[in-house]
Amino acid sequence: MGSILLSIISTAATFASIGLLLSPLFTIRDMVKNKSVGVMTVSFFCAQYMNCVSWSMYGILQQAWPLVLCNSFGTVVAVICMLNFLYIVHQQERCGRPAISTTYK
Repeated sequence: MGSILLSIISTAATFASIGLLLSPLFTIRDMVKNKSVGVMTVSFFCAQYMNCVSWSMYGILQQAWPLVLCNSFGTVVAVICMLNFLYIVHQQERCGRPAISTTYK
Protein backbone atom coordinates (compact mmCIF):
# COMPACT_ATOMS: atom_id res chain seq x y z
CA MET A 1 0.00 0.00 0.00
CA GLY A 2 2.80 2.42 0.90
CA SER A 3 4.69 1.94 -2.36
CA ILE A 4 1.50 2.44 -4.40
CA LEU A 5 0.75 5.68 -2.57
CA LEU A 6 4.34 6.84 -3.05
CA SER A 7 4.13 6.05 -6.77
CA ILE A 8 0.87 8.01 -7.11
CA ILE A 9 2.28 11.01 -5.25
CA SER A 10 5.50 10.88 -7.29
CA THR A 11 3.56 10.83 -10.57
CA ALA A 12 1.24 13.63 -9.48
CA ALA A 13 4.17 15.75 -8.31
CA THR A 14 5.98 15.20 -11.61
CA PHE A 15 3.00 16.39 -13.64
CA ALA A 16 2.39 19.34 -11.30
CA SER A 17 6.05 20.37 -11.63
CA ILE A 18 5.93 20.13 -15.41
CA GLY A 19 2.84 22.35 -15.40
CA LEU A 20 4.61 24.86 -13.18
CA LEU A 21 7.72 24.82 -15.36
CA LEU A 22 5.60 25.51 -18.45
CA SER A 23 4.21 28.76 -17.04
CA PRO A 24 7.04 31.02 -18.35
CA LEU A 25 6.04 30.06 -21.90
CA PHE A 26 2.90 32.19 -21.47
CA THR A 27 5.08 35.18 -20.58
CA ILE A 28 7.23 34.56 -23.65
CA ARG A 29 4.11 34.27 -25.81
CA ASP A 30 3.01 37.73 -24.63
CA MET A 31 6.48 39.14 -25.31
CA VAL A 32 6.44 37.75 -28.85
CA LYS A 33 2.95 39.11 -29.42
CA ASN A 34 3.90 42.59 -28.12
CA LYS A 35 7.38 42.49 -29.69
CA SER A 36 8.69 43.88 -26.42
CA VAL A 37 10.03 42.52 -23.14
CA GLY A 38 8.57 45.44 -21.21
CA VAL A 39 10.17 45.63 -17.76
CA MET A 40 10.93 41.91 -17.62
CA THR A 41 14.53 40.82 -17.10
CA VAL A 42 16.21 37.59 -18.12
CA SER A 43 17.07 36.82 -14.48
CA PHE A 44 13.87 34.83 -13.86
CA PHE A 45 14.65 32.47 -16.73
CA CYS A 46 18.27 32.15 -15.56
CA ALA A 47 17.05 31.28 -12.06
CA GLN A 48 14.70 28.64 -13.48
CA TYR A 49 17.57 27.21 -15.52
CA MET A 50 19.93 26.99 -12.53
CA ASN A 51 17.20 25.52 -10.34
CA CYS A 52 16.30 22.82 -12.85
CA VAL A 53 19.91 21.92 -13.58
CA SER A 54 20.64 21.60 -9.86
CA TRP A 55 17.61 19.41 -9.20
CA SER A 56 18.37 17.29 -12.27
CA MET A 57 21.89 16.62 -11.02
CA TYR A 58 20.55 15.76 -7.57
CA GLY A 59 17.97 13.45 -9.13
CA ILE A 60 20.67 11.66 -11.13
CA LEU A 61 22.76 11.15 -8.00
CA GLN A 62 19.74 9.83 -6.09
CA GLN A 63 18.41 7.90 -9.11
CA ALA A 64 15.09 9.71 -8.69
CA TRP A 65 14.02 9.51 -12.33
CA PRO A 66 10.72 11.44 -12.05
CA LEU A 67 12.73 14.32 -10.57
CA VAL A 68 15.24 14.10 -13.41
CA LEU A 69 12.46 13.95 -16.01
CA CYS A 70 10.55 17.04 -14.94
CA ASN A 71 13.64 19.13 -14.24
CA SER A 72 15.30 18.18 -17.53
CA PHE A 73 12.12 19.36 -19.21
CA GLY A 74 12.28 22.56 -17.14
CA THR A 75 15.87 23.11 -18.23
CA VAL A 76 14.83 22.93 -21.89
CA VAL A 77 11.94 25.34 -21.26
CA ALA A 78 14.27 27.78 -19.48
CA VAL A 79 16.76 27.71 -22.37
CA ILE A 80 13.95 28.32 -24.88
CA CYS A 81 12.70 31.24 -22.78
CA MET A 82 16.17 32.77 -22.40
CA LEU A 83 16.85 32.55 -26.13
CA ASN A 84 13.46 34.05 -26.99
CA PHE A 85 13.98 36.84 -24.46
CA LEU A 86 17.39 37.70 -25.91
CA TYR A 87 16.04 37.58 -29.47
CA ILE A 88 13.14 39.90 -28.59
CA VAL A 89 15.47 42.35 -26.80
CA HIS A 90 17.76 42.34 -29.85
CA GLN A 91 14.86 42.99 -32.23
CA GLN A 92 13.47 45.67 -29.96
CA GLU A 93 16.81 47.49 -29.83
CA ARG A 94 17.28 47.18 -33.61
CA CYS A 95 13.99 49.05 -34.02
CA GLY A 96 15.34 51.90 -31.88
CA ARG A 97 13.40 50.99 -28.74
CA PRO A 98 15.90 50.17 -26.00
CA ALA A 99 14.65 47.69 -23.44
CA ILE A 100 13.79 49.41 -20.17
CA SER A 101 15.05 46.48 -18.12
CA THR A 102 18.47 46.35 -19.79
CA THR A 103 19.17 50.07 -20.15
CA TYR A 104 21.16 51.72 -17.40
CA LYS A 105 21.16 55.48 -16.97
